[in-house]
Amino acid sequence: MPSPPLSFPALALVGIEARVLGTSVGTRDDMRDVLALAAQGKLRCLTEVQPLDQVNAVLARMRRVQIAGRVVSRCKQPDHNH
Repeated sequence: MPSPPLSFPALALVGIEARVLGTSVGTRDDMRDVLALAAQGKLRCLTEVQPLDQVNAVLARMRRVQIAGRVVSRCKQPDHNH
């Protein structure tokens, strides 16, 4: 955590439905260990890919806290056959 107090523009956070959460779990040494694991390629993120036209359904799932990990929205691939 930074030493100086943090401030956030409340309206901007509300506009994107963001949440600011804090936790006392983990130390700087824990963070160093996690970063070392990531550098060694030993961490895997839970991800799923959804078509961009499903973004509203993904956002609804997010609001209901039904997403584990990250969702990547993907545009349709161009059809090179035509």
